[in-house]
Amino acid sequence: MTADIHSALRRQLEERGYVVVPNVIPRENLEALVADIWMHTGAMPDERESWYQPERIRYAGMIEMYHYQSMWNNRQHPNVHRVFSDIFGTEKLWVSLDRANLKPPADVRYPDYNPTGFIHWDTDIGKYPTIPFQVQGVLALTDTDENMGGFICVPELYRDLPERFASLPEDQKANRKPDLTGYSVTKVPAKAGDMIIWHVLLPHGNGYNDSDRPRLAQYITMSPAQEQNTAIRTQRISSWRNNTPPQSRYFPGDSRKIEEQREPAQLTALGRKLIGLDSWE
Repeated sequence: MTADIHSALRRQLEERGYVVVPNVIPRENLEALVADIWMHTGAMPDERESWYQPERIRYAGMIEMYHYQSMWNNRQHPNVHRVFSDIFGTEKLWVSLDRANLKPPADVRYPDYNPTGFIHWDTDIGKYPTIPFQVQGVLALTDTDENMGGFICVPELYRDLPERFASLPEDQKANRKPDLTGYSVTKVPAKAGDMIIWHVLLPHGNGYNDSDRPRLAQYITMSPAQEQNTAIRTQRISSWRNNTPPQSRYFPGDSRKIEEQREPAQLTALGRKLIGLDSWE
């Protein structure tokens, strides 16, 4: 990608709050991860009742799987690195260790898959405006229409954040769930292989799945490498080597410990740098 495209991606993120980057990952990569999701969960593509498994497919469709080779093949794909390099203006990045998602259609019998009030910030918004530039991202593994419970956001609130934040009482400035009075939610469709990337200050979430198909996705983002932070680097390498979740209460892991019984995923030269095994220097 050229500097002009980098400028366009960064400008759209800063002005609009999000960008959809088309055709980032090839279909064979997507199909490999989709197959692993079905295997990991034990769900069946053509058996709707199998999609609702609170012990394996958690709230809003989150799946506790992190280190399948198919997931790493997407994380270390040169196209993904190129997109984030263009956004940050540097190739020296680390990739996130995050989960996959299988969100079934909303069903009154399974309220955990039809959450309300899910629009939120994944940062301490109380520190605004001193929050540094960060982004998050999600890869569509299958075509995801507006009604399939995919990415939703509130770009107008992102745009109005300086004025809106200044008007809030002090005791409300740390609330990660914004008051959406006067705002409408934007549903963002994506084709298989597209990546949606959003600014950390953009209020966002997952929508309602009103279709008859599950939404499948993988969360991937990158950020500037912190190679001098030995503790974080060691934790990341350990997570990859032992097939364990990141050390965070938000990533509890699968109680069956299926992944821990496997060898670590094979990394390319790029992948070794993205996890922190090799230095960018």
